[in-house]
Amino acid sequence: MTTDTETFKKRASRLWRRDDIPQEFTWMEQLSPLHFRPCLVELHTAIKDAHVTGVWGPAERLAETWEATALVDASADAAAEPVATGKE
Repeated sequence: MTTDTETFKKRASRLWRRDDIPQEFTWMEQLSPLHFRPCLVELHTAIKDAHVTGVWGPAERLAETWEATALVDASADAAAEPVATGKE
């Protein structure tokens, strides 16, 4: 998700103005149920704070951290699925 701050600002703000998840944040769909709600709360708070302060760096870093968590969650889901051997 690495982008310039202005692009991130526009994309992040769309998270709360749309019914669906913007394309740039579809990684959120890969978060485990354990991580999904904390991600929403933390991102919402960070984006709100960024709008108030004008400082977007912490929100950008938080989004990148959650995106990495989503990749790990997706990998864990894939690892937990049984592998078809063709011998069933």
